[in-house]
Amino acid sequence: MLIKKKHNIPLSLSIFHITSSFFIFKNENNFVGDFLKLKKKKKLSNNFLLRTAQETGKNQKDFERKEMSTLEKKKSKDSAKMELKSVFEQQSCFDKNWILQLNQQKDINDVICLICKQVANNPMEINCIEHKDVDESLIVGENCLKQFLSKNPNSCPVEHHNNCLYSQNRLAKRYIGELNVMCPRQFEQGNKEKEESECMNCDFKGNMKQLDDHLKNYCCLQVIKCWFESFGCYHKCFKSMMQDHLTSNMQLHFNLVIRSVEALKQKIQKYQ
Repeated sequence: MLIKKKHNIPLSLSIFHITSSFFIFKNENNFVGDFLKLKKKKKLSNNFLLRTAQETGKNQKDFERKEMSTLEKKKSKDSAKMELKSVFEQQSCFDKNWILQLNQQKDINDVICLICKQVANNPMEINCIEHKDVDESLIVGENCLKQFLSKNPNSCPVEHHNNCLYSQNRLAKRYIGELNVMCPRQFEQGNKEKEESECMNCDFKGNMKQLDDHLKNYCCLQVIKCWFESFGCYHKCFKSMMQDHLTSNMQLHFNLVIRSVEALKQKIQKYQ
């Protein structure tokens, strides 16, 4: 029978071993702790990337659905851009040749702009004391007056003097609003013979106040852009002919949308 001998380990050596083991254990714990932290951080990073990719895919689908669902809104927005401004918000004065289609010269003599000689838009009256002896109203269009004063500060468009005084003439504005006019689009196009259909010529005749509603909602000569302009179709036509364009070019528009969606997918994938 073998009897193990007891070895007397010096106290100093035992303390050294214990101390060394403690530091090794502590360092190992620090290393393991750092490793676990790094691993956890990496795992969180991977989870974040995975979650981001999933959300991106979801957002992509949502985006595509929104793109298609807002097509009608885009159509309305583009159509609105093609509308004429409100008749009284246009900057230039009104073409008197257009006004004279349904009015006599004597009907517009008192509302002629002194600067451009057209029918004043948003008529302003010159009130300078230098013209107090003038019997007639001195009318100018608002935009014409602004342009004149920007080039000739403190001058007067009637005669040369400083400190021009003016104010809006509401009575003249109301009178102009009651003038009967034809559709300005029809006037610009000219009174052509009706070739294709009734809506190729606009028969509107009414007062100036009714014109905005007609131009925005009823005029068959309104030119609008294709609903699919944002996808690459730049066709323009009369509002009354747009439905024919959409019907006869369904495949073209479908291909444009598909190509746009594919390009969007590739763009999103670059950031994943």
